[in-house]
Amino acid sequence: MKIISKILLATLVALLVSIGAAKYLLTQPVGNEPTTFVIAKGETVKQVADKLLADGLIKNYTLFRYYLWLTGKENKLIAARHQIPANTNLVGLVNLLTSKSKADEITIRFIEGWTIADMADYLVKEGVIDLPEEFVQRAKVEYFQDQYDFLPKTAEQESLEGYLFPDTYRVFVDATVDDIIVKMLDNFGKKTAKLRGKVNEQGKNFRDVVILASILEKEVKGEEDMKIAADIFWRRLKVGMLLQADSTLNYFTGGDNPSLTAKELEIDSPYNSYKYKGLPPTPISNPGLRALTAAVYPTPNDYWYFLTDRQGKAYFAKTLAEHNANKRKYLQK
Repeated sequence: MKIISKILLATLVALLVSIGAAKYLLTQPVGNEPTTFVIAKGETVKQVADKLLADGLIKNYTLFRYYLWLTGKENKLIAARHQIPANTNLVGLVNLLTSKSKADEITIRFIEGWTIADMADYLVKEGVIDLPEEFVQRAKVEYFQDQYDFLPKTAEQESLEGYLFPDTYRVFVDATVDDIIVKMLDNFGKKTAKLRGKVNEQGKNFRDVVILASILEKEVKGEEDMKIAADIFWRRLKVGMLLQADSTLNYFTGGDNPSLTAKELEIDSPYNSYKYKGLPPTPISNPGLRALTAAVYPTPNDYWYFLTDRQGKAYFAKTLAEHNANKRKYLQK
């Protein structure tokens, strides 16, 4: 009986010592200096634990893994650049590595006039996604049409081209492609609310406005020039003239030629605005607020032609003869 009592006592003492040691290790500060610890996308718990041990941010590999399991945070480690304050203990470290904060956000910036393909390439470059297809394949009207009444209801437009508002965004490092797209669509809805109301007053189709704005974004740089060009385009559409915008065909070919060749002008495509009247079937870029505003509030003028030189300066003309003279003067090498 005395032997059993001694064994129980020894077991109890060992347990208390273990608990005490664990508590000590959990609350013992590690590291005298603040540091940055990176959890890469796709890293396993074991890989993270190995790195923490190597960096001296934890003292006991097994205790770290056990504490993660005990607190239900094994699958909650966040891929990010984590700022670890000096003298952080294991409990605080786990909380930091599994909690979202501004430190876990990244900034992404989409430029006015970028296409969805441009945005996808940018996200790959920034390390947000692995392949451009991840973004392109989700940027479709069908996935978001029920959430946003401003999206086109026509079978002609499958992609969200034109409706992903170019701006600077803060997103969590583990944000999904859909998270990013929703942010952009929400922003588009807010930024264009008043414009859409005005378009209804004008009796125009908002989808046409977006398409025209997407052309302005690629054709003209300055805000005032955009408004003048918008009036030219609207009047051309009204009287049945060809738009003759190089950017629409460039969108189809994937080129960026400010002066199309004779061979390019013969391409049979509804995006060839030298061959087909009216607007192209879809927007050709994602326009910013300046271009959208210009399409809704054009500046009346008596020009019928314009071109933009390689430096982005616009030249307007009232007659075809003046326009051709501008071509020879500003576009010839």
